[in-house]
Amino acid sequence: MDLLGDRVRALRSDKGLSQSDLARSASISNEYVGKIERSEVKNIGIEVVKSIAKSLDVHPSFLLFGEIITPKITINKKNDIGPLSQKEKSLIIHFRRTSSETERKIIEDVAKQFSKKG
Repeated sequence: MDLLGDRVRALRSDKGLSQSDLARSASISNEYVGKIERSEVKNIGIEVVKSIAKSLDVHPSFLLFGEIITPKITINKKNDIGPLSQKEKSLIIHFRRTSSETERKIIEDVAKQFSKKG
């Protein structure tokens, strides 16, 4: 499974979605989903990739490259935090998906408490 279309088809199928379900969720046509899955689209736009990724609950880099590309995050030269652990990535993903202001506030408060300890 090395093509974007293969990954889209596999993820869609694993989630029990039809092509129509994915098309509706990603705001693209059913025909376009079929063309993507058959690798008939050569230059898919990044906004479409992002929309499909969001609908399939994966990072866009997974659809494009088959892996999640995680850049090294540096706060400043003295506080290089290096690569993130899987738990840290999960916390960040949860924070980004949180729509509740209360939950976001709780996560921010916890982060502040940890930063005071360092």
